Amino acid sequence: MANWPTLGEPERAEMGKKTGKSGTGVPPVNHGRDSHGTSDHGRDSHGTSDHGRDGHATIHGYKGAVPVWVGEPNQKKAVTAADVQAFANAMRKTLRYKQDNLRDGIMLAWAFRPDAVEAAERLRRLEQTDLNFIRLDMIRIDSPRFREHVTALSTEKADYENFLTFVQPPRVEVGYKRIAPRTYKFDVSETVVMNAGAKIINVQWDFDYRKRFSSTPGYSFVRGSNKEPELRAQYEFPSTGKQRIACKVQDDMGGEGLWTAEVDVK
Repeated sequence: MANWPTLGEPERAEMGKKTGKSGTGVPPVNHGRDSHGTSDHGRDSHGTSDHGRDGHATIHGYKGAVPVWVGEPNQKKAVTAADVQAFANAMRKTLRYKQDNLRDGIMLAWAFRPDAVEAAERLRRLEQTDLNFIRLDMIRIDSPRFREHVTALSTEKADYENFLTFVQPPRVEVGYKRIAPRTYKFDVSETVVMNAGAKIINVQWDFDYRKRFSSTPGYSFVRGSNKEPELRAQYEFPSTGKQRIACKVQDDMGGEGLWTAEVDVK
């Protein structure tokens, strides 16, 4: 099991609140020696690593000697090709890259856009023809690989098996069809529960959705004959025309997903 970077206070703060700018209290990367005679691989006055960040905040920590980049805390913010290139450029400025031929880096994030993956592949392919190649290991925070690291930290006095838990919203899929004038049947049975081992416990419908969800009376916590959540609903709209509707699905691990659409009621 590989050891992950032990981040100092600035880097831990980065995991909770990331500004993407300099001036976060973390000193900028200074290759060689700083004004105190400390190398850029030394420690600062707080005893934390003085690896720091450059003006674009592209190196956030180290796993041993390998630079680590940490993505946004927002799960919807996927890593882009620009992020990959900025991290690679920051790596090329380090002394280890220039002197020790270090070519490896780690990007840790919730998700990676396809253009980011392709950018990393292009950097890796340079190994065949160019000394400027870089090998980037892209690791999702919610992946089993990262979870295994946390679990491995367990001791007799501290069990971290369930310490790292990610609650993902269900991917709500709704099908519908007109069965009579102004009357439609809706089906949410194709919804995918993203949390392992979880199941749907509630389905709610809002047939007059106005930016804030408010379930239509009689269309929340509905149970079928088997006492399971009812995944199908039938509704007669009061008038024809375009209507905004929404469906909220919840699972038994706290995941909650929302689907919205505009239906042209006829």
